Amino acid sequence: TTISLSTDRAGRRFILGNYHRSISFCTIGNLEDGQHRSFEIEGIHTTQFRPGFNQVLLGGTEGTTWVSLHDAESFDRISHWQNRQSSQYREQYAGAYGWTNKKDTVTVSSDGRRAYVVEQSGSLRVLAIAPDNQFEELARLVSLTDGDWAIIDDQGTYCCSPAAAEKMAFRYRDRALSFASFDQAF
Repeated sequence: TTISLSTDRAGRRFILGNYHRSISFCTIGNLEDGQHRSFEIEGIHTTQFRPGFNQVLLGGTEGTTWVSLHDAESFDRISHWQNRQSSQYREQYAGAYGWTNKKDTVTVSSDGRRAYVVEQSGSLRVLAIAPDNQFEELARLVSLTDGDWAIIDDQGTYCCSPAAAEKMAFRYRDRALSFASFDQAF
């Protein structure tokens, strides 16, 4: 069982996510009047209020990692982002270590304009939440061995620690081409 809890600053309103194996729920409640509403959402593992407490950010894993933004009153979905890549790595990892290790997590910045998705692989995706509440992937921080790292933006531009270029590759059709072969030495 995974539980995610978020409250407003005054501690009056709460959002609770409860994920157990194949069933998951999100509950929004008010501690002052005792009222609450529950919604079944497949694959949910993270629930959080967005600053202002009129929107709810959800994170989940159902095939691939996803993030969605919902109205806190009606619970209507406002926008949705889904990882475009396959979950093959996740499924291999979960098969080796068990389904409970299959979680990602999502959090929202204090100003509510960014969502951060931490993936099972150790990667961190940075999503912008535009004024129209749509998600846009800005960058991905990839953690490699021995403390090496790379940051890759949505255009494919990258910056990395010196030894990281030797550990990464571009995929082009059925070939893997090392970053180092494209890197310029100065």
